[in-house]
Amino acid sequence: MQKPPITLYLFYRNQELAHKSQIEKLQTQVEELYERYRYEADARKLLISDYNDLKFRQEEQKGEESGGQEEREDPVLLKLKLAYVLCH
Repeated sequence: MQKPPITLYLFYRNQELAHKSQIEKLQTQVEELYERYRYEADARKLLISDYNDLKFRQEEQKGEESGGQEEREDPVLLKLKLAYVLCH
């Protein structure tokens, strides 16, 4: 079997090196994107945690401010209940 001409060999060798270089570049880009994704995902989780903490604190403060006050019923419901009791 005859060996391919040297120019054809060099052509394929150069293509192979170019593909390897492109693969390395793409792998680096994927690593960078994954790091950015992880950073954003972690930041999102921290933001949600902070939001929930602030919301909980706000609800606690509202509870402390209202003290022992009972929740007020809807005035419309109170009127309907009164009308029902008076009719029966």
